[in-house]
Amino acid sequence: VAEDYQPIYEAKDTESGKAAILPLDAPRRKNERVMHVLTQKATQWIERQPADKPFFLYFTPVAVHNPITPDKDLAGKSAAGLYGDWIHELDRSVGGILDVLDKRGIADNTLVLFTSDNGTWSNNRDKLGPRHRGEIAWGSSGPLREAKGSSYEGGSRVPCIVRWPGRVPAGKVSDALFASLDLLPTFGKFAGFEPPRDRIVDGVDQSELLLGRSERGARDHYFYFSQNELHAVRAGKWKLRLPNRKVFYAYVKDRGTDAAELYELDADIGETKNVAAENPSVVARLSKLAQSFRWPEKLFETYSSFPKAPAVPKPAKKKSRE
Repeated sequence: VAEDYQPIYEAKDTESGKAAILPLDAPRRKNERVMHVLTQKATQWIERQPADKPFFLYFTPVAVHNPITPDKDLAGKSAAGLYGDWIHELDRSVGGILDVLDKRGIADNTLVLFTSDNGTWSNNRDKLGPRHRGEIAWGSSGPLREAKGSSYEGGSRVPCIVRWPGRVPAGKVSDALFASLDLLPTFGKFAGFEPPRDRIVDGVDQSELLLGRSERGARDHYFYFSQNELHAVRAGKWKLRLPNRKVFYAYVKDRGTDAAELYELDADIGETKNVAAENPSVVARLSKLAQSFRWPEKLFETYSSFPKAPAVPKPAKKKSRE
């Protein structure tokens, strides 16, 4: 539909608001209509799937990311400003997908998992506010420290909602460790797929956790990275932020200290009290765990056995005319 697209992209259409997008030969979305288009395409795709065959849909909505651009029929309708309207649009989108599952009569036989890849933009409000006419354009990390891009809990601890009637226990709440890395092996387990043995597969099978047969799941530790630098490691209730971190996203305000920081997350989810000095044995144990992850020799040997990509020839230099 013509009203859903525009002839060119401008800087205002980008996340940064500075650079224009590459002049791709493809329909150029209108930000105010993109959620409508994505949801429509997703629901129509589900409707076309054969009733006797399984399907997999990876749906990545634009909401509630920046730029904050709710559809015109929702703008101003919520009681929570521009960002509230954006959340309402995400709710409507997810509702549309769930409705088509009901319509096709396959809701009870479909696993639905809703989650996010990172925390909110609440640490970037200085730039987001002016770009959105001063309106709130960021979420809240609640009791968690910091936000998107940070190795504090506000950067990566996000909600995860799972629905599979008759298989996943309804109303059950879990605080077990679960990473998005675990989705591939978990879905593979449900589909009867055996992971390949000739390569490394990140993540662990968490099917027993989702089905309510395990309280803690298959993951007992988690590593926190920032732009390929290991910042922290968690094991059980303990989380150690490593000393002398160098790499941070520019919008992360709270970067902690250069010293080791230890937090007992069960008692201090907001990471407010560094208890490293009182627990030297825990610091030593988690430091050893962090060191064991840093590209051991066996990992290098595994990668070196993979076929190398063919070399790309360099373009010939043009001779200058004098």
